Amino acid sequence: MRCRHNKTLGPRTVSGLDAPAGNRQRAANGRLTPRGPRLSKILKSLCALVLLTLGAGSPLEAAVVVSSKLSSESAMLGQMIRLLLGAEGIQTVDKTRIGATPVVRQALLSGEIDLYVEYTGNAGLFFNDAGDPAWKDLERGYELGSRLDYAANRIVWLTPAHASNAWALAVRSDVAQAYHLRTMSDFGRWAAGGGLQILEDDRHDQPVYAPVPIIRESILREYPQIAAIVKPLMESLDRETLQQLNARVQINGESDEAVAVDYLKTRGWLK
Repeated sequence: MRCRHNKTLGPRTVSGLDAPAGNRQRAANGRLTPRGPRLSKILKSLCALVLLTLGAGSPLEAAVVVSSKLSSESAMLGQMIRLLLGAEGIQTVDKTRIGATPVVRQALLSGEIDLYVEYTGNAGLFFNDAGDPAWKDLERGYELGSRLDYAANRIVWLTPAHASNAWALAVRSDVAQAYHLRTMSDFGRWAAGGGLQILEDDRHDQPVYAPVPIIRESILREYPQIAAIVKPLMESLDRETLQQLNARVQINGESDEAVAVDYLKTRGWLK
C-alpha cells in the first residue's frame, strides 16, 4: 500500500481545556479540570510523537514496487530494472517472483505493484483477441497491445526488447550447419533430432513474445525519468543475449540478482 504523510496534525481544541492560566472549569462529574496551558502542552507533545512515529517508517515519497513473474528471465529483468532505478535515486521495493501471469497482472491492475516485465503476445489473451495477426509481428503487436492496455487500464508500455520468448523448434547444431537449417521452412524439407539449434520462425506461426516493461501511468507521471532509464537496457537485449543470461541462471545456478548486477556493470550502467 502506498502511503504519504503530507498533512500537519495539530492538537484539537477541547472546550474548557484551553482556558487561560488559573481558570478552571468543573466537568460534569464535579471534578476540577487540569490547567489549560499544561494540558495543551501535553497534547502538542503527543501529536509531535505521533508524527515522528509515522515518519520513521514511511518516507514522504513512496517507493516504486518492482515485480516479476516466476520465470528466471522475468525475475532477472525485474532485478535489472530495480537496480537501475535505485542507481538513479528512485527508491524501490523488490516484489519479484510473486506468481504466474494472472497473479502479477492482477496485482498491477489493483495497484499492489507498479511495474513488471510482460510479453507482447500475452495482450492477445488479456483482451480476448488472440487471433489478431498483429501479435505475430513485434512492432504491430507492441503498438496494438500498448494502445489497448492504456485505453482500458492506463497501463503504459515502455521500450520492448528485440527478442521473443515464443516456442521454438531446435535441432543439433552440427546438423543445422551441415544441412543449412536456419528456418522452419528449411526444417520442413529436412528433419533431424539430437542437440540444440534454434530455428527462425520465418513462417510466423507463433505470436511474438517480446519482453516489455509495463507500468501504471500514475507512477510514470510521478517518476517520468523511468522511461529513459529503462530504454537503453531493453534495447540491449536480443535473443542471443537473453539466452546467455538465462543459461547462467538456469544451468549455472547463479541468482537472478547476481546475473543482473554483472550485466549492468559490464554495460557500464552500474558501479
